[in-house]
Amino acid sequence: MAKMLPVLVLLIPISAIFFLYQITKLKYAEIIQDKACVNPQNVLKELQIANKSALFVSTQKLTIDLKNKFSCIEDVKIKKRFPVKTIIEIKVKKSVAKIEGTNFVVLESGQVEEAKNDKDKPTIYLPGDLTPQLGQKITDQNVLLALKIGALLLKSDFITANIRFLPQGDIAVYNNQGVAIIFSNQKGQDTQVDSLQRVQASSKIDATKIAKIDLRFDKPIIVYK
Repeated sequence: MAKMLPVLVLLIPISAIFFLYQITKLKYAEIIQDKACVNPQNVLKELQIANKSALFVSTQKLTIDLKNKFSCIEDVKIKKRFPVKTIIEIKVKKSVAKIEGTNFVVLESGQVEEAKNDKDKPTIYLPGDLTPQLGQKITDQNVLLALKIGALLLKSDFITANIRFLPQGDIAVYNNQGVAIIFSNQKGQDTQVDSLQRVQASSKIDATKIAKIDLRFDKPIIVYK
């Protein structure tokens, strides 16, 4: 009997670990998303974590894997609900603009998608040498800059109606009143949008009389009607 004690002592923790592993196998994920992006039925299988113990699944690695696997994800929060459930909250990337002359929209990343509920989005007029295809990712650096500007403006007080490209490669953004905002393709988009917001916030400027704001210079140049 004394000889059996070490074996029993060893078997008990092994059995406990095995039992714990079995009862914490991930069986399903609850997906909370503001727009269709990830298929809840397949997500665990696609990430190769189905039936793995929740104890050994890193939420940090899972977050990275999700973003790499699904280009539609902007942000993700993961909560483990032991023993077998994972809650995944997904913030889906939103389109920046409709592509003129098509039934497509484009994301800030350059990804081209089918337009669905995007009637309120501004229209982007792509350069003539670009013919977008569904599922394509636009890589033209000037277009990507325009999309970054468009995404920043969606969070600002400036309501964008359309985005166009000037012959020199600079970018013109218009609102519904026809006011043009000229952005340089040689300056950072954050700096230029900040300059625009300072102009808008100035109490000395009558916004109703502005025809154009040129942000390509050290100080914004305002042209009045």
